[in-house]
Amino acid sequence: MSKIQQAIQLAASRFATEVVSILRGATLQDIATLTGKSSELAPALANGRSARRGRRDDEADDVARRHGRKTGSRKRSPEEVSRLADRVLDFLKSSKQEIGVSGIGEALKVPTAALGLPLTRLRQEGKVKTHGQKRSTVYRIA
Repeated sequence: MSKIQQAIQLAASRFATEVVSILRGATLQDIATLTGKSSELAPALANGRSARRGRRDDEADDVARRHGRKTGSRKRSPEEVSRLADRVLDFLKSSKQEIGVSGIGEALKVPTAALGLPLTRLRQEGKVKTHGQKRSTVYRIA
């Protein structure tokens, strides 16, 4: 590496280090003002939400509410998990074949993310058997 390349690399490294130290001391509002996005972040900051939570997430919450689904991330009660597990078990009993989590979610009109815990519990209790791994896992009555 030539001397000029080394000098440029050293200067760039020092510059990057200095910018990072300045940003560490800045508030989110300071950074938003610098980027010209303070008006976009203002509602999120006013609501006490994370600025990373964008418009897409809010729209997803609106769609979920319109379809009667719950939004946000809250811990489900054991009764809720048990009721969903019972629904899954009833569905699997009526199914004539092995079925994947997306098929179960579609049939029960439940997001697939909500099925993880009930399916795990059913498997641990020996009520459901699985075949396959990861995304190709299918479920059937034991």
